[in-house]
Amino acid sequence: MLYLSEGQHKITLNAWPWTSYPNYITGPVYLMHGSTVLPLLAAIQTTPMIPFEDVYLTGICPEKVGIKTLFSSGPTSMLALGSLYSECDTGNYLAWNDWMSSLPYTKIDDFYRGSSESCVNVTASVKFFFRSNYSTFP
Repeated sequence: MLYLSEGQHKITLNAWPWTSYPNYITGPVYLMHGSTVLPLLAAIQTTPMIPFEDVYLTGICPEKVGIKTLFSSGPTSMLALGSLYSECDTGNYLAWNDWMSSLPYTKIDDFYRGSSESCVNVTASVKFFFRSNYSTFP
């Protein structure tokens, strides 16, 4: 059998006859705007499934229906890869692994209710710095 690539996203050329995948988001967290749901559903219903959900859901299907992918850079990120040491850090992320954090849920709940006394400006907006191409990261 001939394969497109080795490693995690190895697939036969029979299943995927092109030389590369479209840009896609890898990882456990991605955010999609509500306006993408119906076009994405239409693409999913008419596109043969491949075994890699990140490539399929954030690359192949969005490209098919013209959904533009944006990547966040800067101090705010989608996923905290390390441990959160302060509830003030939670405002910089959309998700984190709770098994890696030593913070009790009550502290995080206080932060989102605006009643955390140790954080400065808890009502400030979370800002993402979106770019259309992940290769433009510094």
